[in-house]
Amino acid sequence: MSKDFDTKKTRVPKLPGDEVLVGEGGRTDAGSGRTSLLMKCPKAYQYDAIRGLRVPQAQMPSHFAVGILFAAMRREWFGRKFDTSEKTWRFLKKKCQQEAELQHVPIRPEDERQALALMGLYIDHWGKRPKPRPVAAEYLLGPCPLVPGMKDEVFKRTARLDDLSYYPEAGGALCIGEAKTTSGDVGAVIREYELHVQPMLYTALYNVAPQGRAMFGPVAGVVLDVVCKPSEGRKPSFHRVAIEIREKALKEFVESTQYHLELARRMGWDSNVPRSYRCTEMHGRMRVDCTFKELCRFGSAVAGKFVLADGRALRKYEPRPGAEKMPWE
Repeated sequence: MSKDFDTKKTRVPKLPGDEVLVGEGGRTDAGSGRTSLLMKCPKAYQYDAIRGLRVPQAQMPSHFAVGILFAAMRREWFGRKFDTSEKTWRFLKKKCQQEAELQHVPIRPEDERQALALMGLYIDHWGKRPKPRPVAAEYLLGPCPLVPGMKDEVFKRTARLDDLSYYPEAGGALCIGEAKTTSGDVGAVIREYELHVQPMLYTALYNVAPQGRAMFGPVAGVVLDVVCKPSEGRKPSFHRVAIEIREKALKEFVESTQYHLELARRMGWDSNVPRSYRCTEMHGRMRVDCTFKELCRFGSAVAGKFVLADGRALRKYEPRPGAEKMPWE
């Protein structure tokens, strides 16, 4: 734990019966994913958020599927305050199945089994160790502008916190909990997220959203709850690491984000938008292409690999005033 964590400023929220507030999972349209994409590559943001381009999928990729199902079970386990009874395990298995059925893209049975196995090991590990005291799980913040007074809708951001808890890893202070499943190692996850859009946005939004600091008091930072998945004979491992976010860094993040959101505010279907040419990134041990890399390389020649938000083929698009360019342009 960083010695700079200030536990004296943390207050205990008054909740009836001290119950845990449990929300639903899922991506938020103005959350860290879209915000990060805007900062990484404006052209990819235009393709995704404005033109609504998608790659049709017959099944969900395994790394997404396992993460989604694990997160759903983790949410419910926090909501039940880490009960380890057989009754709770049956409940978690049912939630895993329900979450798989809710997805728009089918999830492979083997990915569901892997998520269940990981959750069982996660419970075995953390059930025997000092536990956080959860306030909320899958907790929605926003929509709310990071800077008060910014009224345009594009400036309003959202976040769905994996949890909000008093963590022993932060000296008992209130922190935003963020679960990560990875095929890599915990050190790589820490390096990636110690200065990253997601924890910065969550903390900044928590400070200004009416559902955040105004209700529960300040947070001391973010706790990464990392699950290193088994691979190549390696056993899974579990880690919780407190990450401090300084006020200066947070202020600079908000300023940078407002700059990029102003770019998004002025962006339309037909806008000439720059590319960043940072077209791959690491997901655990895998180097993964940007969704739109081939579209940027080959244009209309690969239009058949993408669809519009309503499922139509890109070549079926009919230009209209204000949106005259073809989707791949």
